[in-house]
Amino acid sequence: MVQSQRFTDSSPTAVLPLFLATCLVFYIMVTRVVAAAGVVGARPPMVAAFFLISGIGTSAIGAQGLVALSFTYVWQAEMRLFPMIACANSLKLAETVRGPKRRLLWAIVLALGASLVGAGWVFMQATYTHGSLNLNTFFSGFGHRPLNDLLPVIRDMKGPDLRGWGFTAIGATVESFLIYAQHHLHWWRIHPVGFIIGSGWLTGQMWFSVFLAWLSKLIIMKYGGMTRFLAAKPFFIGLILGEATTAGVWLIIDYLSGGVGNVLSTM
Repeated sequence: MVQSQRFTDSSPTAVLPLFLATCLVFYIMVTRVVAAAGVVGARPPMVAAFFLISGIGTSAIGAQGLVALSFTYVWQAEMRLFPMIACANSLKLAETVRGPKRRLLWAIVLALGASLVGAGWVFMQATYTHGSLNLNTFFSGFGHRPLNDLLPVIRDMKGPDLRGWGFTAIGATVESFLIYAQHHLHWWRIHPVGFIIGSGWLTGQMWFSVFLAWLSKLIIMKYGGMTRFLAAKPFFIGLILGEATTAGVWLIIDYLSGGVGNVLSTM
């Protein structure tokens, strides 16, 4: 009875502003990394809900708050693609387009609305036709996995993880030094973005492609200069467009032929 009373007295709404602020920081961080580093995608090294649970403790959040956080995993636990990244890249691309930019806002709104309606319809139609558990386990797992992982946490309420705060302080110190070195030491070559995303599994999927892009740019700039670099840009942009086009074409072929599970990358 004492344990149940403690759960009831917890106030999940008091944690909400801190949770939303943490999500916003992660969104801005990932967008900044993609825009500054030019990588195809990135994700934070931690989940906002996990950071909150570890930072202030499960006892401060309470059972109701933990259950509420579990329903947010579907939109904040896998921050690889979200509108802020697309908007940042769109605004950068808009600088090279002549003419007024006011219509860009309405184009973005239209694209977001169409993607929201289309993705929602496809997801609902697929889940009701085939069952959520029969779909891709990675994405459909967000519906039940958080609740399953929640049971042992609720049974053993704890306070803040001081060891986690220690590692956070160490990481903040290292990243602060890397940022300082990049801006004040002309011979420094280690970019601070690498420390942020270096430990993620997504980086492990694309590091070799990034290395090849860096090596190609280095060779072209060294032996061909800016003239050759500008002349080679259409070729490399064509590689990106070719991959996207290939994925789209095979998606249509799979739909017409009933094929499933074909992917070009695990990213």
